[in-house]
Amino acid sequence: MANLLGDYLARKGLSQAEIARRAGVSKSYLSMLAHGQRRSLNPLILERLARELGLAPAELESLLCHGSETQPTRSGAGSGKGTDESSLAPFYQALEQALRAEHANKRDEVERVCRVIAGMDQGPVPLRRNFLCWHEALKLAWQNRFDQSLAVLREAVDFKPTSPLERRFKANIIGDIGGVQVVRGNYREALKSLRLSLILWGDGEQGAMVNLNLGTLFRRMDNFAEAIKSYENAVLMGSPSLKLLAYAGLGQVSLDQGRMNEARKYLLKGYALSRSLRDDPHRADILCNLGKYYKETGKLSRAVYVLRKGVEIASADGNTRTKLYVLAELADIYLVNGRIREADRILARIEEDSAADGGDVLLAGPCLTALAKKGLYLGQIQQSLLVLNRCYQILSKFAPTAEFETCCDLLRQAYLRLRNPQEAAFFAGEVKRARKVLKRRTW
Repeated sequence: MANLLGDYLARKGLSQAEIARRAGVSKSYLSMLAHGQRRSLNPLILERLARELGLAPAELESLLCHGSETQPTRSGAGSGKGTDESSLAPFYQALEQALRAEHANKRDEVERVCRVIAGMDQGPVPLRRNFLCWHEALKLAWQNRFDQSLAVLREAVDFKPTSPLERRFKANIIGDIGGVQVVRGNYREALKSLRLSLILWGDGEQGAMVNLNLGTLFRRMDNFAEAIKSYENAVLMGSPSLKLLAYAGLGQVSLDQGRMNEARKYLLKGYALSRSLRDDPHRADILCNLGKYYKETGKLSRAVYVLRKGVEIASADGNTRTKLYVLAELADIYLVNGRIREADRILARIEEDSAADGGDVLLAGPCLTALAKKGLYLGQIQQSLLVLNRCYQILSKFAPTAEFETCCDLLRQAYLRLRNPQEAAFFAGEVKRARKVLKRRTW
């Protein structure tokens, strides 16, 4: 059975004979690979072929393991007869609508389409079950239940595409797998999934979504050049709604590097765009990072105003993750300035949401350190240590971030107050290590 290597060669206009010659293998050997007649490869041959194809070895292996869309038409369930193309037309139309709605973050529309597809018979629509699994995984992700979402996505992706739309659907699911893996901090696996998704379908809104996730992934891996490239690709390919997220990402990368003028430029571009998108839920993402910019440049009253607007928008749109990010930034400002009563109200809202307990790796740092700061201020040292040790366990698995530095410094302070100099010295060393890494980020 043919695999996606043959499709990749055809789409890129690559000659099998020329690729085989440059990689030092026979044309018949490459043809067998493309038709799924050989899968195991000598590592040296794999590396040479991947280099000539412009792929990473892992990406080439993924192409060899996935079926081609140029296979014969599926048989009807249990009938042995070919599926009538006209019977699939309503499903394909609904699938197209669902993909567009997901990219536009229109959850009500996704739900509506799901009800339509759920009412179709499984027999003439072989991918009905895959679609319903995908929809269930989306709902789990919207609830921040990422481990469960990932398991269901792996069920949804288990099919071989037989048309361009099905290939796009498969690429979308693989991209969603990559996005969940980014949130959970599984960066190596996320990179494989996101790159494979772009190989299968790298255009339009779908390509923009994958590039947004790649931007976040590269930023968390300190690969800022690749992060900027991915976010800029999302600006070029995406709708105005996705451009908002891309500008927010570019602003965050600039903040990470201490490039305040660049951050201001990107975030104000996003803010100007957001004013023409009155009902777009991603407005809150721009306001969150714009508030961070104002906080880090000492314009605290402006930061508070912008962040409050962000909370208002995120709450109205049910955008829980962004709401928690914004609340954590607000709580940090109030705590640093001794406004404990206001901070306490904000922290109570954070505690109400289960996503703040580390279910989302990217979100854990700001939320948990904000909770710990309050405890230290009130003298609740043991309670703060519980929160901070959980935060440290989560963040220490990755490259040091500003949140990691803050967590370690709070742990140092807590152990000093408990008169435990050995632990305090350890976390002082962690702070120094984090600052050294973070200093290399800045220009």
